[in-house]
Amino acid sequence: MLEVGNNILTPAEEQTHFSLWAILKSPLVIGAALNDETTSIGDVSLSILSSKDVISFNQDALGVSANLRRRWSEEQYEVWSGPLANGRTVVALINWAAGSRELTLNLPDVGIQHAGTVKNIWAGQTIRTVKTSYTATVDAHGVMLLELEDTTEAGLYPSNKFASSVGFVVFTAKWATFFVLTLYSNKVTFDSVYANTSSSNHTISIVFSRPASSSTSITVQSSTNPSKHTIHVPASSKSVSTSISLTAGSSNKVVIDSSLAIHSIQIKSPLGTYYPSTEFTLTGSASLTQCGDGFCQPVGAKIGFLDSTNTAKVTISATIPSSSGDATASKYLELDYINNDIAFSSSWGWGSNSRNVTISVNGGEPVRLEVPLSGRHSELFGPGLGWWDTSSLGVLVGGWKDGDNEVVVANVAGSDAFQTWGADFVGVRVYD
Repeated sequence: MLEVGNNILTPAEEQTHFSLWAILKSPLVIGAALNDETTSIGDVSLSILSSKDVISFNQDALGVSANLRRRWSEEQYEVWSGPLANGRTVVALINWAAGSRELTLNLPDVGIQHAGTVKNIWAGQTIRTVKTSYTATVDAHGVMLLELEDTTEAGLYPSNKFASSVGFVVFTAKWATFFVLTLYSNKVTFDSVYANTSSSNHTISIVFSRPASSSTSITVQSSTNPSKHTIHVPASSKSVSTSISLTAGSSNKVVIDSSLAIHSIQIKSPLGTYYPSTEFTLTGSASLTQCGDGFCQPVGAKIGFLDSTNTAKVTISATIPSSSGDATASKYLELDYINNDIAFSSSWGWGSNSRNVTISVNGGEPVRLEVPLSGRHSELFGPGLGWWDTSSLGVLVGGWKDGDNEVVVANVAGSDAFQTWGADFVGVRVYD
């Protein structure tokens, strides 16, 4: 049952508790005494339980649960989201820290690039025209609960929403008493361009408002690499594509010089390279084990018994944008892990189902990712007792240099963590 109104949680914690139960489509069972001989629910708690918006998320016609999308373990916040009826999206950004602070949601983390309307439920605010990111203050252990409408999918940047332009025109002909003007040059700047990883291997596709009437050329440059790149545009072309350098984050700019009107651009991340657990070198007690057919996907094997001294490492070649101005860069990784640590023995105390994984590059500070349960089968009777079911989480890791990089997967927290052993490791995709 819900603990809202039992004088156990702060108002912000009650909002987080109620929000998560609602967007996960859990039954909303009131656990507080609304009015009996000894107590009566407080007005603040009652207003939380009475939120029509939050209840509507729970009762939404689609009936689809929200999912964990990103987690920043050391920074102590995470993002959940899910679809709602009529093309809307619900998002919950949770502040696990003990203090109030400003936090930023990058919309691409929930599959969105632009939102015509963002409704901040608990703040009671509605914001129009939000591009790429949204920042708000979140109380200690509180939640930024958002309803997004009129959205554009991640990676798509319509000119009328993201671009500004400076054009030059020349007189080209006179017809009767009217001059006909032809656009000679147009510099279009797209701002708030997002990249999940620092790389020169992103792909930009430029879509024109109408097909080119004759062959021409355009130039493209980014704030990461201001050198102009010339692209030939054949006659009748409606779009062209090329690679582009971008830096991880939401503050990139792309500038295009073109005599053709631009309808939109689309940014695609590098495909990335997958490094399976079978390619890693093990130290100490870390061990590679085979799983049953169809499990520990996509590798069929996993590395277990990882801690601060028992590790797995591999050498990965990477490219750093040459004009980024930095000797190192941040790369986005998708980690495939397994965790079925059902906390039966500790559930009446400080029970925790999570395990840690740390990733360090070239001896740098390890990035810790606290991973939730991945098991979907019974820990008593299921295949592998639930320890063959893979799940994935993305993480941004710094310290990458151009050329070969030593990547170490471990659990550096070790004995300082609730669980000494880290989650089992299946493989990792690096977006270079």
